[in-house]
Amino acid sequence: MSMQPLVIEKLDGGRALERVNEAIGSIVRDVIKRPYVETARTVTLKISIVPHVVGEQGFVNLAPEIEYEVGTKAPPYAGNRTVGAVKQDPLGKDQLLINVDLPGAEPGQSTIFDGQKVDTNTGEVIDLKRKNGEE
Repeated sequence: MSMQPLVIEKLDGGRALERVNEAIGSIVRDVIKRPYVETARTVTLKISIVPHVVGEQGFVNLAPEIEYEVGTKAPPYAGNRTVGAVKQDPLGKDQLLINVDLPGAEPGQSTIFDGQKVDTNTGEVIDLKRKNGEE
């Protein structure tokens, strides 16, 4: 049995340091994916050492238990604001309605796109006849 001083590189056979590096990679990917979210991302390594005394009178051994946790914290993902309206259907059941032509618009607001299909990512009106190969 090889006994060595406790260092992060040796903790859990090197797996603790691997987990820290994986967590750093996760945070870096989040920063690249969402550079305009200026909230800090963090990686936390928590090492706990709990002392345990083992043995009987006259012969006492200190045998601490070592545990670790690796955690990350990133800002939550926030979607776009959508305003809804509560209306009753013909059977009197309440429904929450949203403007599907223009997310974020007031629910009763008319748009220049009413009755037309709109690509919500680009705002482009989709010509259904051309898309289906018709003229």
